[in-house]
Amino acid sequence: MKKILIINLCAFLIVFNFKAHSDMRSYLWTYEYMIMEPGQAELEHYLTLKAPNWHNIKGQTIVEHKFEIEVGMTKHFDFSIYQNFLQHPGKTLTYAGFDLRARFLIGEKNQFPLDPLIYLEIGNNAELSKPKFEGKLILAKDIGNFNIALNSIFEFENDGTIWEFVPSYSLGLRYEFTKLFRFGIEFKGDRDAQYIGGVISHGRDNLWIAAGPMLMYSRNSKGKSEFLFRTIIGLGL
Repeated sequence: MKKILIINLCAFLIVFNFKAHSDMRSYLWTYEYMIMEPGQAELEHYLTLKAPNWHNIKGQTIVEHKFEIEVGMTKHFDFSIYQNFLQHPGKTLTYAGFDLRARFLIGEKNQFPLDPLIYLEIGNNAELSKPKFEGKLILAKDIGNFNIALNSIFEFENDGTIWEFVPSYSLGLRYEFTKLFRFGIEFKGDRDAQYIGGVISHGRDNLWIAAGPMLMYSRNSKGKSEFLFRTIIGLGL
């Protein structure tokens, strides 16, 4: 499996086009008001680490990989396909399923007090036994070099028998110091846990990276991961 991932990554690098434009992200968990330009495509790799306790991550960390191909369809619509992989401590990397995602820009930038975007996603596991649906209302605003973005998230998950409604949110604030460097703070949570973290993003258009940790600051009554770390790398194709 590792050899396959390395071969795939090399293939993507070979076809990499430095003149391409990508969907550059300033956040790790929060979406902004932007989509891919029509006719453009991008590869994104998500690496997420999850540990029960931030001070004891050795031998306790779950590793997630997501590979996304994102294509701009029209001026107001783009589409993505995710392939997901999961590795538990001491276990081998396994295929975890797929997601299909669509984003729709509403109106034009600065047409409303907050710029709105609709995010829709469906997915399933490798056995096609746990379907899910996720919707997001994304409201964002650029004020000079400062950005704020709020995502209201509504997810429906099926454990194989019943559907469960899981509401959550994410909130990001960031400042662009230069065209290449941005720093931000993110919050996210649901009815069980609340997190806060920092994010550093670097790059522009055709090649960028965002990375940062997140720590739980609420009570952990459900045994969720208290430490998260994520990186996202984007390559314009």
